[in-house]
Amino acid sequence: YTLADTVVPNFNVTAGGVLTAGTVTLPGADNSAHEPDNSDSDAVAAIDSSLFRAAPPQPYDSAASIGPRSAQDTDWYCFNALAPDRFVVTVRGTLTLEDNTVVDSPWLDPMVSFWRVSSSSGQPTGRLAENDDAPGLGLNSSLDTGEVGGDGRYCVVVSTYGDASWTGAGQTSAGTYALHLAMGNCRPLLTVTLP
Repeated sequence: YTLADTVVPNFNVTAGGVLTAGTVTLPGADNSAHEPDNSDSDAVAAIDSSLFRAAPPQPYDSAASIGPRSAQDTDWYCFNALAPDRFVVTVRGTLTLEDNTVVDSPWLDPMVSFWRVSSSSGQPTGRLAENDDAPGLGLNSSLDTGEVGGDGRYCVVVSTYGDASWTGAGQTSAGTYALHLAMGNCRPLLTVTLP
């Protein structure tokens, strides 16, 4: 059976059988550690973008959760970017086995999108890109943002399949996930000076 994201072996179900298991209280999903859930505000706890400009560039990794489905949960990860930055984002559902091995979850179908934030209002001005299925089983997501159009604030948003509006409405799954955000290959910026 499954409790939160932990799978316990040796639990058998027999057709026609009746098992009295008593009351099992499932814990609610915790708020994501790195952002206020469901917030699209510029005040969202920011990712330190100096990670991406370190030598060598460092990725940003986070473990969080979506759910339960009735909560209409979306997770916003915001940071400052400079043109022509380019980012590669992957989101995979995770499942922790009894021996603490973490594997891809067969029950979570995450989606990821990329948004520009208005410098004046602090609100998202539009979705620039999105992805529902990464290669493989089609449950995980990956997104190459391409070069950002200009310096400013951008957000990566995580939800699950069925949420066409990126508000958490219509989500068809919930659970834990791992997010990996890294700087992609960018064209060089050249400056010419004359003696």
